[in-house]
Amino acid sequence: MACSADDDPEGGYATAAAAMIALALSLVVVAVLAAALQELRFSRQAFDRSRAEFALDGAQTLAAQTITRSVARDRYRWTVPSAQGEIEVLAEAEAAKLPVAEATRQRGVLEAFGATQPEILRGRLAAWAAAHGDAADLRGLDPAPAWRNCAASMISSYGAGAELRLVAAQAPEGGRLDLRAAQVWRLRASERRGWVEERIVRFTGDPQNPAAVVERSLYRGGWMGEPCSDLFMDGDRR
Repeated sequence: MACSADDDPEGGYATAAAAMIALALSLVVVAVLAAALQELRFSRQAFDRSRAEFALDGAQTLAAQTITRSVARDRYRWTVPSAQGEIEVLAEAEAAKLPVAEATRQRGVLEAFGATQPEILRGRLAAWAAAHGDAADLRGLDPAPAWRNCAASMISSYGAGAELRLVAAQAPEGGRLDLRAAQVWRLRASERRGWVEERIVRFTGDPQNPAAVVERSLYRGGWMGEPCSDLFMDGDRR
């Protein structure tokens, strides 16, 4: 019986090697494509952040000017137009709020925010004050929604109030020029996609540059509206 030699001198190994090379190349292509998509996502996020930051910065500048030309109040809330849609501004005089020392000393204050472990929050609040923490970081000291949304509106390192209270927010009304020199305010600008810029400013008395920035924080995950009014009544705790 006659025997014939295998027609494939590589015995099939070349085909297997080619398949392995093709697989490796496809994996490289997938990795490069994934990296490109990730870079595109990062670029879009950076662009989105830059647009929001630009719009919020403009709203903050306008807010400081508006306050100096409004009827004197301790708390304002209003909206301003921007290229990114309406921006809501919340402006609060820090002196009207309860001092941190009183918030840690007075009974029932931390419990009013729904803190499940008020003693732990009391310690965190004292440490935050000792470290001169930013006002925007106050919200992260406890997970209770009322604390996260409302603590910075009612407690402050610059506070001089005697009790925990939420002053009703009103829209600015035109009045005589009041530069509010040396007053410290919290300005919070928020937009519909959740971007928020918070500032603590000190009014300078200069009509051309009415407020100097003491603290500034930009973050995402904020709210618009007035959730605190549903939880606290002016002058009361509940």
